[in-house]
Amino acid sequence: VVLSIVSAMLIVIATYGKAALPKPCVVEGVTRQSVKEYCDTTALDAIEGVWSYPDDGMLMLITKVADAADIDSSVHYRIVVIESADQSLRPGQVIGYLAMTPEVGQFRLWMYTDISRRIPVRPEECHATLSDDRCGLAIVAKQYKLKINPFGLLPSFWRMARIQTIDPAAKT
Repeated sequence: VVLSIVSAMLIVIATYGKAALPKPCVVEGVTRQSVKEYCDTTALDAIEGVWSYPDDGMLMLITKVADAADIDSSVHYRIVVIESADQSLRPGQVIGYLAMTPEVGQFRLWMYTDISRRIPVRPEECHATLSDDRCGLAIVAKQYKLKINPFGLLPSFWRMARIQTIDPAAKT
């Protein structure tokens, strides 16, 4: 009984605060040339444009979500692969989403953290901050803590465990 209660608590922790994101998709026709033409002919927001992710050898495009009717209204931008050293990611693959927050230059970020059958899976939510010169994006992951108080068993079992989400966006 205790094992099933603990496993139920772990499931709650794993799904706590997860956003309903659209299924990963591929934007057709993404090349360096098509991205250059798009950026040259479109009025871009500060976060939009071509970004380099040097740790993974990736070049990506952050662009407004054009088909927002089928997406949670809080999602404003998507992250699309232009080129990647990882051969399992193809050009045009959507690997994440961004949502604006009330603070200027602050975003909620969801990045897919694994690939299954050439499809990104397991989105993780982070907090992203656009630098003042608009040339960098600092990403900080959320942290989760589980505290167990053995003395909580005395009056009531449910006082034993506490779930806490540490959101970097809330600290600002």
